[in-house]
Amino acid sequence: MIVTIDKDELRRVMASPCKIAKGQKENHLACLLITAKGDALTVEANDLDESCSVSATALVEEEGRVLVSARSLDSIVKSMSDGAVSLTGDGTDVTVSSGRASFDLPSLDPSDFPSFPAPEDGRSVAVPADSLSALVKACAWACADPGKGVGSGAGRTVEGVLVEAGGGVLRMTGTDGLAMVRAKCDAPGVGEMRDPFPPSFLAAAAAACAGHDVTLSASRNQLRISGPGVVMSTRGYSKEYPKCDKFFEGDANCSARIGRAVALDAARRAAVIPGTSPVRLGFDDSGVTFVRSSDRESMRETVDAEVSAPCEIGLNARYLVDALACLGDGAVNISMQDPLKPFILRAGSTEALLMPVRLR
Repeated sequence: MIVTIDKDELRRVMASPCKIAKGQKENHLACLLITAKGDALTVEANDLDESCSVSATALVEEEGRVLVSARSLDSIVKSMSDGAVSLTGDGTDVTVSSGRASFDLPSLDPSDFPSFPAPEDGRSVAVPADSLSALVKACAWACADPGKGVGSGAGRTVEGVLVEAGGGVLRMTGTDGLAMVRAKCDAPGVGEMRDPFPPSFLAAAAAACAGHDVTLSASRNQLRISGPGVVMSTRGYSKEYPKCDKFFEGDANCSARIGRAVALDAARRAAVIPGTSPVRLGFDDSGVTFVRSSDRESMRETVDAEVSAPCEIGLNARYLVDALACLGDGAVNISMQDPLKPFILRAGSTEALLMPVRLR
């Protein structure tokens, strides 16, 4: 194998595969499979749960493939001077060179690398990668830690972010059982889908395909995202995502309209107080008052707002900051039924729900 490619382009095609391979302990899974064929260089990684293949145009003098340590190759390429980088391999060794510098590193047998998963029949939708990235950014903070799941209130667990498409709209939902976020964008012409995806998987694919459209595909056992020169797949979730619309329904006994920027600033100041005590929000004719205290410190701030009726509620301080931060700019519409039922914030095309904390 003899192939030459620009350093920045090589780093780009290695970025997503390296994230998968670097966390592996088995030798062949901690490696990148590099294939030079036709006029393209392809870099693949596969940890048996998640896989990634990224291609780029390159000058291929001799076709072939090598299997090299992701960590070693990444460090070597980063150290190279800007310009063209050449990779030469014979199946047992690989030489990486740029200018007058060169590195030699061993290559494992490429046949030991697990094959890339074949696509399965299922549902698929095509969306702009930039829109996908914005939705993931809005919802990911509310998701449960990978592999843990959380109680949904119906005896089931919730993992990943729910991707729903149909009627010209793409919507995403994330929850960890204590907070929930839903964000949507216009997506004319997309297909139908209702499947959960890992948020980090979506974010990585959106970043790798920025400025282009990506296709999301889901089947019973596989989730797949493809774009120009990029294919990523991971295992599908075994459990169905619960229906979430009901949590945002119901008549509000208290509502308020408040500027997002001033509310976020006040919430951040409340979060400065150490400890786990809730932030107490009081709604009355003067506006919304943020109150939080610890054993030794306390804060109080009133922010102008339009309030329909007096009420009070306790919320997790960090969750309140994250919820306000994920909303669109402008005014935030707040609604609640009573201090022990969900606290809902809406702005633009995003809405967030926080479960209250009982006040003492």
